[in-house]
Amino acid sequence: MTATLLGSKENNYGGQICGNMTSGRTESILLAVKTSHDYMKSKKGITRPEMIIPLSGNSAYEKVVQYFNIKLWRVPVDKNFQADVKAIRRHINKNTILELGRLASSFGISFHVDLCLGGFVLQFARELGYLIPPYDFSVKGVSSISVDVHKYGLAPKGASIVLYRNHEIRKPKPISVPLSGKVPLSGECASLFFPSAAILPLSGPPVTF
Repeated sequence: MTATLLGSKENNYGGQICGNMTSGRTESILLAVKTSHDYMKSKKGITRPEMIIPLSGNSAYEKVVQYFNIKLWRVPVDKNFQADVKAIRRHINKNTILELGRLASSFGISFHVDLCLGGFVLQFARELGYLIPPYDFSVKGVSSISVDVHKYGLAPKGASIVLYRNHEIRKPKPISVPLSGKVPLSGECASLFFPSAAILPLSGPPVTF
């Protein structure tokens, strides 16, 4: 459902897009990086991962690299605050786990797209005629996307979503912990996002739940 709201057509990817609700941007980023970390370790044996992000990247990535012992490279942005692809290419080596589109695909590395702020704006801007470049799973090489539904998704505070291109990428991550007496709030946020999504002005077939 969320992938559809972001402009992705799940059927184009074999119906494999999956994900889960989180408590916010930081947790979504943390889970996306942790999943990529584990996936690349299992696939390529990477034990000392590196991550490349633009200078405009969220501060949550500074926390993530400390949690998971990842070497962080920050690259410049241009006058339009877009990442410098040439600078990113210069930093790629056999240990990189996060990066940008075509490069990610050609080097066989993971690519996370942080749409936490504007994820629910871009698709509607495109439908209004604005020239919005591809940003979702239609881009070959994108392995995960994070988007906050408590921002422009009109859901209550404390609701974010992390999506993965397929179940193989997500497989290393799931952790299940029995309820220990406290009341979980994530279910409430998830249920309250559904009516918000239902009234978002999408063109084409309605979103189903």
